[in-house]
Amino acid sequence: MNNGIEINGGKTIYKPRSNKWIFWLIFLAVIFLSIYITEFEFTDIVNNFDKFTEIIKKMLPPIGNSAELKEYFAFSSEVFPELVTTLQMAIVGSLIGAIIAFPVAVLASSNISSKKMSVVIKFILSLTRTLPVLIYAMILTYVFGLGEFAGVVSIVIFTFGIVTKMLYEIIERTDMGAYEAATASGISTYNAFNLTVLPQIMPSFYSISLYVFEINVRSATILGYVGAGGIGQQLKDAMSLRQYSDAGLIILFTILLVVVIDLITQFIRKEMI
Repeated sequence: MNNGIEINGGKTIYKPRSNKWIFWLIFLAVIFLSIYITEFEFTDIVNNFDKFTEIIKKMLPPIGNSAELKEYFAFSSEVFPELVTTLQMAIVGSLIGAIIAFPVAVLASSNISSKKMSVVIKFILSLTRTLPVLIYAMILTYVFGLGEFAGVVSIVIFTFGIVTKMLYEIIERTDMGAYEAATASGISTYNAFNLTVLPQIMPSFYSISLYVFEINVRSATILGYVGAGGIGQQLKDAMSLRQYSDAGLIILFTILLVVVIDLITQFIRKEMI
């Protein structure tokens, strides 16, 4: 097939041959190799789906029986305090982590700080983001002991790593014309930053911090699995003892908490940022 385009002078230009088929071939090979290594079987999902639905039914609140429904929600008195503790862990960890992240993000920005300092800080931040929050929590329980403090510190570290990276990337994309003009006129670097750069990045900083806070609320609910406090320990105990109704109530309360937090943060972004 002739896909060429003839131009003036009788010369024909041909469309370059696409090599996308190589990408798709590699992509499919990786998928099939991953399926083979992990021994993934779709039939296992189909065959065990009835077990999954059976457990879900046991987790859901009973409908039509007031006595069973009352018994189902009787566990709320034990769930609610742990849920509040989980929320407090997320709030404190997110707040401290975001506050620490702000000045470090400024120092990591290549258009504000020196190139050497920027490279060093970014390398340290990359190491910080390597481990998930659950691994940090597991390690810190050996350092600080079991309980909420280890969970809070792990959330601080996670928040610090994420907020710092997202913020310094925004700072590096910020228009520095006004900043450079201010420093050229004799204004100190600190005052020039406050007057020209800070107003541009603060809305993004608030938005990023709220976003990470939403993630931390979800993360805090599972930190109890490694002994770092919160409602996760209750969920682990309930599932271990196959107390599916208690586990279902914990999950229900957790979902409601996450939904409420999402609505609140959306309102704050829309109305205040």
